[in-house]
Amino acid sequence: MQHIFSIQYTRNGDGLEGWNIEEENLLEVLGPLQTAETQTIDLGDVDLIYFSDRIVVSSRKLESRLYWSLLLPSHDGEIDLAWHGFSSQRVRDVFLASIILRSAGRTDIHSRLRIVILPSGAVEESEMPFRLEVEVKLSLQVPTIFEALPWNKGKLIELEEAQRRLLTYLYPSDSRPPESYDGVTSIPFFYSILRPAPQLALHMQEAMQPVELQPTLLPFQRRSVGWLLGREGKMVTPH
Repeated sequence: MQHIFSIQYTRNGDGLEGWNIEEENLLEVLGPLQTAETQTIDLGDVDLIYFSDRIVVSSRKLESRLYWSLLLPSHDGEIDLAWHGFSSQRVRDVFLASIILRSAGRTDIHSRLRIVILPSGAVEESEMPFRLEVEVKLSLQVPTIFEALPWNKGKLIELEEAQRRLLTYLYPSDSRPPESYDGVTSIPFFYSILRPAPQLALHMQEAMQPVELQPTLLPFQRRSVGWLLGREGKMVTPH
């Protein structure tokens, strides 16, 4: 997955002492770089870390003790955490969930920082003549992402929810909460939304009752087994 965060800054110090001076100094540096065309300068690789439920762009090239560069805006999408059974607010941001998974070796994240110098006529008076772009490329670590989660009493739930959040984002479901859902997932609600498993092709119906299986499955049981196998990515061919 690839995503580009584009961050535009305004010229508004909100009355903070010294902030206007910082803006003027930055404008003096950027002035000679402005031309009639937009210019993009690649600032190299950066890392994404999280602090207090926010994603921070970090670089070891910075002299600051904490190596901080900038905060990224949240990328949480439209998700009902309660409906999906998430207990942690931290996994709302899909990239924050990805960073949590990276710590367990289940994702890989590669990020680059760019500064885009804008022509003087292309910005409003209240805007700074540049924007920052953070390009993030996210990939799943195979086969680790398919393996059982490592047992750690303190982190197991967080890892499970982070992985489920990421996979829900990458492979969204078409289903929507029914009108009867009041935000509480209970046993009565669970039974109220159960539906029959879809019909199976003839060869699949036969395959769900192998000769080695001693109990005889009823038709709805065969359909349920076929549906479960399909959810696990298994295919049953006529041969």
